[in-house]
Amino acid sequence: DLLWQFRKQGHWWANVTLILLFTGMRTKELRTMPIESLDVQNAWIDIPFGKTKNSVRGIPLHPSILPVISDYYINGGNLYGFSHANLNRLLKEFHGHRAHDCRHTFTTRMRECGVDHVTIQRLVGHKPSDITYQVYTHISREELAEAIGKLVY
Repeated sequence: DLLWQFRKQGHWWANVTLILLFTGMRTKELRTMPIESLDVQNAWIDIPFGKTKNSVRGIPLHPSILPVISDYYINGGNLYGFSHANLNRLLKEFHGHRAHDCRHTFTTRMRECGVDHVTIQRLVGHKPSDITYQVYTHISREELAEAIGKLVY
């Protein structure tokens, strides 16, 4: 609730934190993502490059986060200006957390919402450890969107 209040007050770090909490993205993925990767109409974001080949993925956007992303990417805002170090400093002052904690929270909340571990791995860009899941299991956009839709904070 505090993050939403800080967002209303125009604090960039609250917007960034909300995006990270609802997408499970790494800060670098968000900072370097081109606007062309965002499809607001279909509530989808493509991560065109990342830490590993599994990091290249698509993420459905939770309805709660669409206005935040729209503010920054569609209405002329700029997320490219924030740094990982600045975000870490502000989050530590605000709540004693680091930016990467958003990925931990995202993953934990998804598990608590009953989302299976393979779908969670796909959303955060991790490689499944089982060859069956790596090669033979396919997860549709609809299944990913349904999983994201379960997310509640």
